[in-house]
Amino acid sequence: MSFIVLFKEKYRFLFLTVIFIFCAGINCTNRPQTKSGITFPQVLQKAQRYYWNAEFDNALKLTGYYFNQCKKRRVRPSKRAFILLSLIYLKKDDFKRARKAVYRLLAKDFRFTPNPNDYPGNFVDLVNRVKREKSSTNSRVSKKD
Repeated sequence: MSFIVLFKEKYRFLFLTVIFIFCAGINCTNRPQTKSGITFPQVLQKAQRYYWNAEFDNALKLTGYYFNQCKKRRVRPSKRAFILLSLIYLKKDDFKRARKAVYRLLAKDFRFTPNPNDYPGNFVDLVNRVKREKSSTNSRVSKKD
């Protein structure tokens, strides 16, 4: 005997409606999904895979989506996002935007020092150059005081 048959006729519709709403609306992980079906924390992982597969346009789109979602949710982007963004821009030869991403990375964590074994040389050089610029700007400002 079916479970639904146990209910009286007048409660059957209500029961089915409640089950439908429950099945359609519950997200047990409490992680909203993107249009592509991946959850928000997975966006950077997928963008990083695109980067390693030399699909820089796709990586840039997903990284941009990540930053937009951070802004929408009022969440601070991770260091990893700024690193990935600057690496993508470096691969696309957009040094101005790569530098801006590194500035934002260092604003988040000025002590960040990339390991030359883990990151490309041009990224390590850019981070060190931006650090020197920020240090010299800070020392000029303190000397004026």
